[in-house]
Amino acid sequence: MTSRLKAALAIPFMIGLAAAPALAGSATNEAVNEQLALERTLSDVPDSAVVTRKDCTSFGPETHFRCHVEWSDPTN
Repeated sequence: MTSRLKAALAIPFMIGLAAAPALAGSATNEAVNEQLALERTLSDVPDSAVVTRKDCTSFGPETHFRCHVEWSDPTN
């Protein structure tokens, strides 16, 4: 393989590493009220993380709530 071809193949790989997002995560919890479900879910978020999305939905014949939180962690 020529050095020019190796360089051409390596560039997308290096760009991909440079453009990789910070580590991300998510958590989901359920509770009998929305505030409790959200508090439980937010307690799973690492201290250094930035919450990027919060979403709560109700479900069931006796209303319960499910909250989902996503975050990114720029320190990793």
